[in-house]
Amino acid sequence: MPFPVKGQLDAGTTYVAIEGVIADAADISGIDVNLRIEGQTLANLYPFLLLPLPLPASPPYRLQGHLVLKGNRYTMEDLAGNWLERHHWQGRLRRPGAPPPADRGPPQQAAQAGRPGAADWRGNEAKRRQACGVPVRNQQPAGCEVEGEGVNHVLPAGRFDGSRLQKIDAEVDFVATKLVVPEALPLESLKASLRLRDARLKVDPLDFGFAGGTIASKVALDARTPTIQSDVQIDLQRVRIDKLAPDPSTIAKGAGRVGGTLRLKGAGNSIADAAAKADGRISATVVNGRISNLLDAASGLNGGKVLALLAGGDKDIVIRCGGVNFDIAGGRGKSTLFVVDTEQTQVLGTGGFDLEHERFDITIAPKPKDFGLLSLRTPVRLHGSFKEPDFEVVKGPLVARVGAALGLAAVNPLAALLPLIETGPGEETNCGTVQRQVTDAVRQAGTPKATNMKVDKKP
Repeated sequence: MPFPVKGQLDAGTTYVAIEGVIADAADISGIDVNLRIEGQTLANLYPFLLLPLPLPASPPYRLQGHLVLKGNRYTMEDLAGNWLERHHWQGRLRRPGAPPPADRGPPQQAAQAGRPGAADWRGNEAKRRQACGVPVRNQQPAGCEVEGEGVNHVLPAGRFDGSRLQKIDAEVDFVATKLVVPEALPLESLKASLRLRDARLKVDPLDFGFAGGTIASKVALDARTPTIQSDVQIDLQRVRIDKLAPDPSTIAKGAGRVGGTLRLKGAGNSIADAAAKADGRISATVVNGRISNLLDAASGLNGGKVLALLAGGDKDIVIRCGGVNFDIAGGRGKSTLFVVDTEQTQVLGTGGFDLEHERFDITIAPKPKDFGLLSLRTPVRLHGSFKEPDFEVVKGPLVARVGAALGLAAVNPLAALLPLIETGPGEETNCGTVQRQVTDAVRQAGTPKATNMKVDKKP
């Protein structure tokens, strides 16, 4: 017979309040209750509360809903909650009974949420493969031990327990048609599709609407061995410069687009460990950009001061085209392309970074197109840690500056980055001109007089 239940439970950092009916207290074959849960991380819910799947570590959370269990089918209706009391969401969570693998149908598709800023979360999370240990209490979040993370590091060092991915199969589709986030973060929407089978996780796509463009991503993790293998692909597509700043007055409207790519393969049970020995490349490009009043907005930042130095103090910077590429091997990145072409100046650069120690050292040298301009003609060195970058003006004449090293920036053609921009018909990108200039610099770097660089002054 039905058994009424009402109670509260504190278990370590997790608080649970429940009120409703259990169909059979001995068998727990049916549950119909209102549930409220608060805690420091979702990871501590497994295997707590009969939850049949491990969950990742999360920020402090609060959620409530109407939990119904019929047979082996869980449904959480009227689900609502928030992260850190700031990010609110609502929807529905359902775990159907897992059929045999051959009989599995397609996953449930996500739909638009009932109100802006929310998402309807529907997934087909399959079977629990084997038993798991007890939750961690009054310690670091489960599956997220922190090692070696200090005040001078920015890459997360929290360690993930890969054995959790060996305990379940899962299929989850997630769509958020609108994201309500802090104004400084121009995220607009989210679409994700997750597939986990036999300890191999793929998230494809993992796409964000971002600043009028798209962050299109694919992530693959292989946890069949104690050290997780990772493969990350990210494309930054058609991002609008004017939407990158929270205050529209700081950057001119219609001020060009940015594109980029990131390809990294690594091994490690934290982001920091995987990046430390990763291989791949990072590329970025901008076309037809116009940045206005940015120097005033960034006057308190080293980046703003560097822009002021390179632009000769101009308030408006018209960027005809620019591109950078870093090849990464063993966690160390080395520039193979670094050029930014403005109306007044062409900026060339060289240098690299170290993902393991989170440090970088890059030298950039402006080359004024009109030598009558009062523009800086000596290089600027950017260096330091990722968290505390610094810069300095390099001493000595520009002829002795980084010399052939700047010219040796081999051209990974800018044309390969152009599909990420898609500026539209009739819009001149000027990337061809920039590429020819850099090609000339590379060719001249092979001769003793490598500093006599040709400049095409045509727009």
